[in-house]
Amino acid sequence: EREQRVPFGLFADRSYALMGGANMLVSVGLVGMALPLTLYLQSALGFSPLKAGLTMAPASLMSAVAAPFAGRLADRGGRYLVAAGFTLYAGGLGVIAAVAGPACTWYDLLPGFLLAGLGTGCTMSPMQTIATRNVAPRFAGAAAGTLNTLRQVGSALGSAIVLAVIQSSLAAGHSYTRALRDAIVVPVVALLAGAALALTLRQVKLAAPAEPAEEARPAGSTAPSTG
Repeated sequence: EREQRVPFGLFADRSYALMGGANMLVSVGLVGMALPLTLYLQSALGFSPLKAGLTMAPASLMSAVAAPFAGRLADRGGRYLVAAGFTLYAGGLGVIAAVAGPACTWYDLLPGFLLAGLGTGCTMSPMQTIATRNVAPRFAGAAAGTLNTLRQVGSALGSAIVLAVIQSSLAAGHSYTRALRDAIVVPVVALLAGAALALTLRQVKLAAPAEPAEEARPAGSTAPSTG
């Protein structure tokens, strides 16, 4: 019998299905941040590619610091943590859009990048933990591959929509700053949708350690007397 390459039974698990959708949405957020900001930093502010990359680097650094701690907290359930991560990520993008201007400096944008990075760190690792918690070991590879595919689909959709918004804004004669603000609406909406998905997860309670079993006694035996 031919083996099924993608075991669709994985999506019967509520946590896996919801976090699969969340993986798509967070990829829209990642692309939606990178594309318009790269265009804005280099075209509106005149940053070199290196300076633009360094300006955005604090988001990745903050994410790397937060992710290990967030991954441990996900073992306690994690739906509120993931929802908070999505919300912080969206909030960071909102801060960036609010302070962006034609004479903005890198340190004006720093708080928004740090907030977005904290949100990413509180989202990515817990999502994978929650998604694969109930997956049988023999399906672990397929589960991880499917999540990666969903992320790629989200990136493709996100880049297409964001680029269309940027192009439409610039074609209408708007500035790069206005194009940035218009485009950032896309990832913000996607991330808030991800937060809503996370809140629909069932809270998981970790099982208490099992009590050691008492030694079996022969039928009819009594406890030894101490007297």
